[in-house]
Order: sequence, then structure tokens, then C-alpha cells
Amino acid sequence: MTISTFVNIFVAVGTILMACFTYIAVKTSQKQFLIFQREKERPQAFDQIQTVFNVIQQDLQRELDVIDRSAIVFSLNDGANSGNENPLVFPISARKNFFRNFRKSFCGESVLSDKRILQLIDSTDTCLHKRFDTYKVLSGKMSLLEKEIGTQFIQPNYPDLISNIPGWTVQVQSDATGPIYQTYRENHKMDPIYEVMMKKSISNLIIRKLFKSIETPSGYVMSLISDLILEDFNSNIQTLLEQNRYEKLYDLKREIHQDIATLKITDELILNQIQEIKTIYRHMFLLTATELEPPKDNW
Repeated sequence: MTISTFVNIFVAVGTILMACFTYIAVKTSQKQFLIFQREKERPQAFDQIQTVFNVIQQDLQRELDVIDRSAIVFSLNDGANSGNENPLVFPISARKNFFRNFRKSFCGESVLSDKRILQLIDSTDTCLHKRFDTYKVLSGKMSLLEKEIGTQFIQPNYPDLISNIPGWTVQVQSDATGPIYQTYRENHKMDPIYEVMMKKSISNLIIRKLFKSIETPSGYVMSLISDLILEDFNSNIQTLLEQNRYEKLYDLKREIHQDIATLKITDELILNQIQEIKTIYRHMFLLTATELEPPKDNW
């Protein structure tokens, strides 16, 4: 083997070694850059977990609990002016957050270059918009249900509901706002009640009983009248519901149940997808299990 051949071999080996060293150096540099980049983006990721992911999870978990308990109610305030942001309270408060800006909460090269995260962003964003649309459908049907209760149930039965309660005495007065009921229960004078408050509270009680039978309304029904009076109405309303089949009410109830079933499936899908994003974040940003958890929910 000639000297020239040895030289060529050494040059070739040297080139290969140099290429290997260069590759390793580039890879090491890329890995160091990736570590640096993720460390830089870590506070943003942690903030997103606490202010977006965990907030959505808590809200949807509360909502699933309400669905499981059939605890659907009407707010006592008017529509968008209501300050009640709890799950499945209708009319919908304008303050209620449906997280339709979910997609905009994502930033950082590490996150936006991950294909699986991008897929989950698209899917979760679609589901969150579907949840909002389902809420709007439910709100419309619940409003229609309330009107039907007023025309088919309360209006024709209202005199009996007021006058036929054992131990009750009612004196009807009025002012510029309408009728006022001065009630006496077992000769004990109760606070006067405006008719609009009376009818609204009866409506809420009927809605609650339609979706879930309750022995006592106290603590379960949003009411502007005392629990004692609500208790007195309870048995009368139960009797009327059993004696009269208000088909339109029960048709709406079935439709609402179907919409709620759709909402439940959507909520569960959102929760699973957000949990998967959090798992990816945990490995990507070297977060602890504790850092993924929300503050204790005392709801």
C-alpha cells in the first residue's frame, strides 16, 4: 500500500470523524437551545395551565356535577344582567366565560411547533364553540319552558295554588307595581309578597320538580319567597303535576334532556383533551404533578 493510499485513508477517516464531531456538536447545541427555549417559555406555560386549563376544567367538572344531580335552575335576575355564572343557570349571564378565545391563549415556539398540541388546540376549540352553541339552544328551550309553565300551569291554577293551602289566609292588596299578597300562615303574619315574585318562585319550583323530584324545595330552588311558603306550595304543585299531564312541558323536558346529554359528551371530551395537553406540557417543560393541579375548589 503506497503512502498516497495511507494519506487518502487518513484524510477519509479524519473527514468522517470531523463530520461526527460536527453532528454531535450541532445536536448538542440544538438540545441546549431547546432546553434554553423551553426554560424561557416555562413561566408562560405554567401561567396558561393555571389561568386557562385549570379554570376550564374546574368549570366543566362543576357543570358535569350539576348535570348528574339534575340541578337545572333559572336565575332570578334578567338575562344578560344576571351575575350568576354557575353551570346551567338560565338565562345565561353575559359575564359567563365560554372560553371561545382558547386558541389565542397559546404561544411559544415549543408549543406551536408540536403537531399533537396543534391537533388538540383545533379539536378543543371546536368543542368549546359547540358547548356555547348548545348553551344557546338550551337557553331558548328553557325560556320556552318557563312561558309554557306560566300559560299552561300557573295561570289556570294560580287561584287554587294561593287559596287552597291548609292553614293559609291571603289578603290581596296592590300598588303601582301590581298585586301584593299579605299572607298569614297558621295566623302568623308573613312578609308581603309581590305577585311577580310569587309566580317566579313557583315557576322555579315546577322546573326543579320536572327535572328531579324533591321532597323539600328548601336549598334546592332559587326563590324570592320564604322557604316556609315554598314548602307549602310544594305538595300542591306535586299533586297538580300528578293529576294533569302537561304534554308540551314534558316534550320540552325530553328535548332539553337530549341537549344536556350532548353537552355532557362535549364537556367530557374537552376535559380529556385539556388533560392530554397538560400531560404534554408536563414533559415538555419539566413540570411537577403539583404544578399541574389547580388551587383547591371550594365550590
